[in-house]
Amino acid sequence: MTSEVAQEEQSFGFSRVYAVELKYRHKPEIDRSRLFASMERYTGSTQQAGEREHAGLAVWEPDESGPDNLLHFFHLDYKVAYSEGEMPAQTSLMPVQNRPVDDYATAVQQSWLLLTDLMASGLMPQDRLQLMTGALRAVLEAAPCDAVYFRASDKLVEPQAYLAAVEQGELLYGAMNIRFYNVEGTGSGRNEGLMDSLGLAALGIPDV
Repeated sequence: MTSEVAQEEQSFGFSRVYAVELKYRHKPEIDRSRLFASMERYTGSTQQAGEREHAGLAVWEPDESGPDNLLHFFHLDYKVAYSEGEMPAQTSLMPVQNRPVDDYATAVQQSWLLLTDLMASGLMPQDRLQLMTGALRAVLEAAPCDAVYFRASDKLVEPQAYLAAVEQGELLYGAMNIRFYNVEGTGSGRNEGLMDSLGLAALGIPDV
């Protein structure tokens, strides 16, 4: 990618890698069997020759000895076309270092898992969001957390509220943040405010 394209994406707010943090008060134990089954249920077929298969999934694992190892999923129902051919979109679940509580202004003080997508930036925005939503639902079922933080929208949500919203079809519940600001010093003599959205640009849709 050229520096001009990278700079344009940065100024627009587009995320080539979309990231969601799962925050825990205590180190989580991942139910892998449930994770693999849920991932297949919510994101569709992911079989791929040459990869380790769990419940029909193509999953790459560097080591199976512990619960915190990176898990890398290949989603064959989400293909991205490149000049060299098609490539399945992918998601990764990995351990991350804890971030200071002041970064979130919340009482939840630990962040153990990070869910990201890879090779998915070429998907249509709605398909990319649908993939991440399905993957996140699978992780929340296998390793319930205390809070979910969407980096692109700078929004911290309660997991059960998020899942309830998704069940109602509100896929933007965490991915979009509507903010309101009081505006002062305009000289109009009126109480004025400004509203904007944050998070859509990361998926390829202009924020307002």
